[in-house]
Amino acid sequence: MRNWTDEEINWLEQQLEREGIDNSEWRECLLDHICSVIEEKNTQVTIEEEYQAVKHLFIHEEWSNINQIITQQMENQKIKLVTRSLKIVAAVSASFLLLGTLFKVLLAPGAAFCLWTGIAVMGLFGGPLLAFAIFKTDQRKMDWLLLFLSTFFVARFGYGVMARVSHWSDAAWIMILAIAGFALVFMPLNFVHQWRNNENKLNVIWQHALMLLVCVMMFTLFDLQKL
Repeated sequence: MRNWTDEEINWLEQQLEREGIDNSEWRECLLDHICSVIEEKNTQVTIEEEYQAVKHLFIHEEWSNINQIITQQMENQKIKLVTRSLKIVAAVSASFLLLGTLFKVLLAPGAAFCLWTGIAVMGLFGGPLLAFAIFKTDQRKMDWLLLFLSTFFVARFGYGVMARVSHWSDAAWIMILAIAGFALVFMPLNFVHQWRNNENKLNVIWQHALMLLVCVMMFTLFDLQKL
């Protein structure tokens, strides 16, 4: 049986790294397998010659493919964990928001606390988790911009709703500016982006027509003369 030295093990590990095996678990598994094959040969030659002799037993493309598969599986596990956490955060946030809405309808105390808590939970925990998930899925810059704009205007409108609940004087203008920004900034950019990348043009037109209709309906709820 061959007496392995630390230098030989380190050298083999470096060779595997040069072959593109950057996943530590997969590299250790291959290293153990190569050492076993070398020990079975039981020849008295240098480690370099041993490695070159057993290297043909493995195909470099297979190594790279397996390494990519393992890396992708690990990334998928991270995404699943983030998605699961995001669902929990969304459920907690939605519970507080629904509870706050119910308290508001019943004129019960604690409505503002529940509503603000729901928004805070989603903002402090849901936002970072969502950003991490989207970053890992390699969204393009335009997708990032559209996501930021939609989130910003929706968050501004939500802030306006909370301000209205708290009876702030500028609540109506906050909501109006959020609706105007969504309709005049986000929707044109999103329409052009979807039109260029979506083969179903009718679906794009229908979606944006509905969004515009909702914005107009919400805008008509405000009496500008009384603001």
